[in-house]
Amino acid sequence: MSDAVRAFYTRTVEEEWARMDGHPLEFEMTKRHISEALKPGSEILDLGGGPGKYAFHYAALGHSVTLVDITPANVAFARTHQEKAGVRLRDALVGDARALPFLADASFDLVLCMGPLYHLVEESDRAAAIAECKRLVRPGGSIVFAFITRMAQCMCVLKEFPREVAAWEKTLRYGLATGMNDLDFDTGFTEAFYADPREIEPMLRRAGLEVLKIAGAEGFGCLREDILKELDPDSFRLWMDLAYETSEDPSIIGANEHILAIAGKGST
Repeated sequence: MSDAVRAFYTRTVEEEWARMDGHPLEFEMTKRHISEALKPGSEILDLGGGPGKYAFHYAALGHSVTLVDITPANVAFARTHQEKAGVRLRDALVGDARALPFLADASFDLVLCMGPLYHLVEESDRAAAIAECKRLVRPGGSIVFAFITRMAQCMCVLKEFPREVAAWEKTLRYGLATGMNDLDFDTGFTEAFYADPREIEPMLRRAGLEVLKIAGAEGFGCLREDILKELDPDSFRLWMDLAYETSEDPSIIGANEHILAIAGKGST
């Protein structure tokens, strides 16, 4: 993971903390999917968890949560936020997802790896991070991986800059062809890997993991989140129910901005 990635997240700590407030569909859907792999009183590793949005959510529910992030500024935010939130994390540590020697084998019931694979552009680095997750989860435990989809950049530009497509065209085509962010153009993002949904299951199976679920993190509502956020709570919940129930449909997964994959280590 490059210095550029660290620099990007050092600049955007507050924005990253608030990001899920602006994307309630992704946040609520992801929590629903995680709940399927979560047992009461779990020991959770939030690996690459940024300033700790998910870490604090699950700590508040009574789980023992360790946050690890590659950016010291994110870890510092999480440490100081504990008093304000009235929630204690088990620990908040600086670390690289590819090698975490300070964490013991089979230490966690659930590992959340919902950031690192975005930014590991080399296949060998992604494999190393997946192997570390497998090492750290207990037999019978689960790992939740998140990916940015190959179509996500096009979808974001369509929503935010639809009239500027000519300026973006080369960069969008580069991302679709290579799965990488074009750093020669200011996309407002950093070094990134965009996954083809068809390559996720083979990637995890090569690591010896059992793939339990692959689902869209936003569902079919991802392009109309602006409208969903304006709805009354009951209407929002009903759309959430429909989106969640159909989120594993292969016909919609690639049209999400993020994909979740839940994998199991097995019982031995």
